[in-house]
Amino acid sequence: MEDLKNNLKKNEKTLKIPKTKFRKKHWTLILVGEYGEMFYVRKFKTLVTLNILIILILCISLILLVFLGKNRIGENLELKKELNALRGKTAALQDEKDMLMVRLVVAESAAKKEDESASVTKKKASNKIIGESSKKKLDNKKENTASSQSEVSTGVDIKEFLFSYDSDRNIIKSKFKLINTTINNKPVSGYAFVILKSDKVARDKWLVSPLVELKDGQPLNIKKGRYFSISRYTFLRFEEKITIDPSKFDRVSVYIFSSKEKLFFQKVFPVKIAPKPGADIPAVSTPALNIKDAQEKKLNKNIMEEQTKIGVLVDDVRVDKE
Repeated sequence: MEDLKNNLKKNEKTLKIPKTKFRKKHWTLILVGEYGEMFYVRKFKTLVTLNILIILILCISLILLVFLGKNRIGENLELKKELNALRGKTAALQDEKDMLMVRLVVAESAAKKEDESASVTKKKASNKIIGESSKKKLDNKKENTASSQSEVSTGVDIKEFLFSYDSDRNIIKSKFKLINTTINNKPVSGYAFVILKSDKVARDKWLVSPLVELKDGQPLNIKKGRYFSISRYTFLRFEEKITIDPSKFDRVSVYIFSSKEKLFFQKVFPVKIAPKPGADIPAVSTPALNIKDAQEKKLNKNIMEEQTKIGVLVDDVRVDKE
């Protein structure tokens, strides 16, 4: 036994293990099926490395796309702001253009009327006598003409105008339909007023709704008016409590101001208001009333004659011009 051990030790010393050549390491993925069959996926390490590289490339690409998208969004926002600013400037220029057109039309009509009146004065100066009431009617006609000219060029119009007087509560009521007549229904905004007028009442005592101070028959504080902003049409209603008898007034003027507090539309509507029931009436005798009626009839007759003369004079001027 001892000899065997010695011989084994000698053989171990003399036995040399051959050195293996260097081999390149590689990973192999072995898949085992349900019935023991084996599938080999060689170069597994290379496949994993390629997948990691692809994932890194996709992540970097995604980060770049997000960064570029944010820049594009910022540029789009800036462009939208510039577009809105340009639209605002365009709207302001359009308002100025409308105002200039209104002034031009009014100036042309005034110049034509001055020329006609000058020619009439030269040819028929001796026959030109106008009563006070006829002047008032001519002023009303001018006001209506100016309002109709303004409504043609401003892009708004008034329809379905209604006016009423509640004698029980002493309230005047107005209602009308404000229509946008601009091309492509461009939005229009501003402030509206309703003024009850009469040539027999001082201008500072005219009735205005909403209630503001008047100067030369027009509102001073425009921003206290009824605000509106329309693309097609809207209904505006006005109510105002009064303390005087409204039967003295004979017409209603609707004023439309732009958002820049400039008058760009005016329209006049004649009204007839019955006096409040039970109002105090001065005690006069019957003869005095008859005399007053006769004077009024005579005055009306004179007015009709003067209007006929004016019509003849205007026809003569037109014939002379032709």
